[in-house]
Amino acid sequence: MLTQCTSSRSRFRLSSLPIPVLAVLAVAACGSDVFSPQVGSPYVLMRVNGLPLPVELVATESFVRTLTSDTIRFVGTDRFERVRYVLTHDLETDAVVTDREISMGVVLRENGSVTLVDDVCADPRSLALCIAPDTATIDDRTLLLRGQVPPSGVKEFEIR
Repeated sequence: MLTQCTSSRSRFRLSSLPIPVLAVLAVAACGSDVFSPQVGSPYVLMRVNGLPLPVELVATESFVRTLTSDTIRFVGTDRFERVRYVLTHDLETDAVVTDREISMGVVLRENGSVTLVDDVCADPRSLALCIAPDTATIDDRTLLLRGQVPPSGVKEFEIR
């Protein structure tokens, strides 16, 4: 299935997304000129809900996962790349591992609202993260993501 949107300033294609994701995103449309990221410039996560990094993602009796950095770079106005570093501390063995998580995704626009959807949504195991993806707003220097994708709340990125 292929969906294509065209406006005077943007053009993107949604392909290889599973039907459940397309159903959730069926209301997405093109045409918002409000969201204009600086293409190629890194947006670096500075704060989550007003607090600086690192931020705890998950804490259980056996491990703690902590977000230590998160960077988004826009590849054109309708695609993005994201690199996150997540530290996992195994409380039983005291081992610490840092994972580099790389993802790419599409920028969806609907009536002035912008949503960033990772391509990982094509994987049914990750569908839960895609049902309520982060919404975005942007100004000259700051990208704000709001939503439930861990860490939930407001994530404030600054251009570097």
